Amino acid sequence: MRDKLRRLMAEAFETDLESVTPESSMETLEGWDSLGHIKLVSALEQEFGLKLDQDQIVAATSFARIEALLAARG
Repeated sequence: MRDKLRRLMAEAFETDLESVTPESSMETLEGWDSLGHIKLVSALEQEFGLKLDQDQIVAATSFARIEALLAARG
């Protein structure tokens, strides 16, 4: 799951895969803007077959938080 998440984040934020680490967040990735966030949420929903609610979308501000969210969703 971690590799998939890294790939999705790199694609959504139009950055190289090496830039995305477990410590990545909105503050550390230059491409993580509002449009990139929407692209990431869409990719997560499609790739993992889930529907995120508004609170989850707002809380998805770092690699670690997204990883925890995905783990909790099974």
